[in-house]
Amino acid sequence: MMQAFLADRFNLKFHKETRTTQAFVLSIDKSGNKMTANSTEYEWEIPVQFVPATLLKVKGIRCPMYYLSWWIGQQNNRPVVDRSGLTGFWDFTLEYLPDNMQGRTGPNGEPVDGPSLATALKQQLGLKLDSEKTQVEVYVIDHVEKAAAN
Repeated sequence: MMQAFLADRFNLKFHKETRTTQAFVLSIDKSGNKMTANSTEYEWEIPVQFVPATLLKVKGIRCPMYYLSWWIGQQNNRPVVDRSGLTGFWDFTLEYLPDNMQGRTGPNGEPVDGPSLATALKQQLGLKLDSEKTQVEVYVIDHVEKAAAN
């Protein structure tokens, strides 16, 4: 429905293709998977949710690996390719300090300290995040026009 709207309103034409680019690759660390498998019935909730805390704390509930990969990509502004081989759904809690918070102080002037996202993934979930050039599916815009007045 959204594609039809964009195609109609902006005369948008695009296609998907595979390109080689710098990306993160998500795999299982040598320490092994530390997430809990979740085989319960589907719940209509967002698989990764933020939890208020000093460190950035996120909770995964019935989260598939493709969604976790997408979410990690959003945090790093870079595509993430899932090579974990993990299927099904997973529960986890992840606490980390975003890169833009490193070296800052808390409300009482105390230094805020915590692991980076890559370190937290390794230590808390048993997942490894490596940077490499790899094949990634991308959308390529072939044509777009300014929208006409309503």
